[in-house]
Amino acid sequence: TAQQLAPYVPVQTSVSDLAEIDHATVTEILRPDMLRTASGKIYILDNIRVPRLYDARAITYLTDNVLNKKVIFYANPNIGDGAVDRLGNHKAHVTSADGQTWIQGAMVAQGLAWADSSVENRDLIKPLLALEETARKEAKGFWSAPGLRVRTQKELGKDINSFQVFEGKVFDVAENKGVFFLNFDKDWKTDTTLRASYETEKFFRTRAIYLRNYKNQTIRARGWVRLENGP
Repeated sequence: TAQQLAPYVPVQTSVSDLAEIDHATVTEILRPDMLRTASGKIYILDNIRVPRLYDARAITYLTDNVLNKKVIFYANPNIGDGAVDRLGNHKAHVTSADGQTWIQGAMVAQGLAWADSSVENRDLIKPLLALEETARKEAKGFWSAPGLRVRTQKELGKDINSFQVFEGKVFDVAENKGVFFLNFDKDWKTDTTLRASYETEKFFRTRAIYLRNYKNQTIRARGWVRLENGP
């Protein structure tokens, strides 16, 4: 059965002004984060990411809890292009018809999905991260799998071309032409580096979050790992 998470139902959040955009019956589970409704409209479950190894389990959860059932879709009306993907499918948060079960929240709480966000799409990321942290501490779902735990700098080199959650202590912060680099060792040519574009850094700065202040701080980050000098 779906986990009841009434305190985190999207319409009750103050993180963003989410609006109810649709009531519909789900007729098909297209992916672990994608639903088709009776009208043919396709929705993406916003602000989560399912590890590939857990695709089948996430699909089973959705099959048990939303397939052939009426649900409510919510979205932020003020995020413009961030509201749809490149194919025009709408990104949304989903609850059961009675509004008592937030589907993304339940999936994260059960260790079936990571919380995920971007500059454009960050609705409900704070409660999702809180649910994720509890799931991690309790080893729910994929958090019990060694290959999906929070990665260290030594481990990250084995995770190229994959999405990971990483934790480490920032050795130094550098800036070049508006792009910020958070380095986790003295040799930036081989260490782990987090890259923040000008747009990302500006987003943080306008909210009084200054990347330079993270030197010598232990932080946790998430995103796609690629090899450029180090990971």
